[in-house]
Amino acid sequence: MTQEQQEELNAYLVQLLNSARTVLGTADLAGNVVGSVGANAAASEIAVGYRNDRWNSFVNHHDNAAVNSVAKKYGLAVPENSSGQLIENLHTLLMGKFADQDHINMYDAKKSVYKGVIDMFFDDYKNGNKMGNAVSLLGLNVLNYDKTNSNLTTYIGVSSDGTDVAEGYHLQQYHFIVVPNLTDQVTTTTTTDDNGT
Repeated sequence: MTQEQQEELNAYLVQLLNSARTVLGTADLAGNVVGSVGANAAASEIAVGYRNDRWNSFVNHHDNAAVNSVAKKYGLAVPENSSGQLIENLHTLLMGKFADQDHINMYDAKKSVYKGVIDMFFDDYKNGNKMGNAVSLLGLNVLNYDKTNSNLTTYIGVSSDGTDVAEGYHLQQYHFIVVPNLTDQVTTTTTTDDNGT
């Protein structure tokens, strides 16, 4: 995807999340989200990691090694053990053999982002996940951090990748990168650079 397409998709994700935070009342507690050049760059690098690893998130969920490698590069929090990660919310679509994997238009990309957000808000208790994506996207994970001197802005980035997983089957993976601007969530300048979306 081009940078312009990525920024358009990110602006759409920002609109969805800010609307949800306002309606559900979490904006007062956690602030709003803004698009970030750095978070988009991190999302793109994570997508490349998934592609390079030929990662099947339908079976294996998050590629923690790829996510944590990028998080470290950008100075973001990484868990002490490698069994998890702290910045990615992942939406995966399994596409059948008749899907045109090489050509996804903006309408379909936005539809997939919307479906991903809805699934993470309302159908997020699977495989032991106890609403972690909903908590992250709504900003409720800020309760775990020191909010002193924070403007409570959450920086967000999005990217996607696709990989063939079996004869005639393709995964399209959407990576939503969430970076709270909190005093104990150390970030680099590029990650928190607001791109105005």
